[in-house]
Amino acid sequence: MSASTEMGRALLIAEYSVLIEDIATHVYVCTSHFESLDMPICIKNRHNQMKDTFSIFLENEPNCVVAGDFNFDNIEEKTINISQFGFEDIVKDIPWTMPKTPEFVQWQPDKICMPVLNDEQKL
Repeated sequence: MSASTEMGRALLIAEYSVLIEDIATHVYVCTSHFESLDMPICIKNRHNQMKDTFSIFLENEPNCVVAGDFNFDNIEEKTINISQFGFEDIVKDIPWTMPKTPEFVQWQPDKICMPVLNDEQKL
C-alpha cells in the first residue's frame, strides 16, 4: 500500500485465477487493518489508505472483495471512504462486531466491501 501510516498498516492482496465458462478470470481478495484512532492525522491516513485501495489498486476491478477492520462506524466516513469509490459494505444485518467495554460503546468497524456492479460487469 502506498499511503503512509503512523501504524505501519498495509494491504494484503491475494490474486486467484479461476475458470468461468472456460475463460480465465482473476479474482482479488484483500484485507487490511486500516489506521486506527480518531486523531486528525490517523483519520487522514485511513482515508488515504482506502483511497489507494479502492481507487488505485482496485479501480475498475469488478472481481474483488476487501475485508477487514476499517476502524470507523459512521455514515460520513463510509461515504467518504467506501461509497464514493463505487464500493459498498455488504454486511448489513450485523449491528456490531465489537462489544461494549468500559471505554467504548459497541460498534461495527469490521466491513466486507465489494464493488457496485451493473449487469454487464457481473460474472
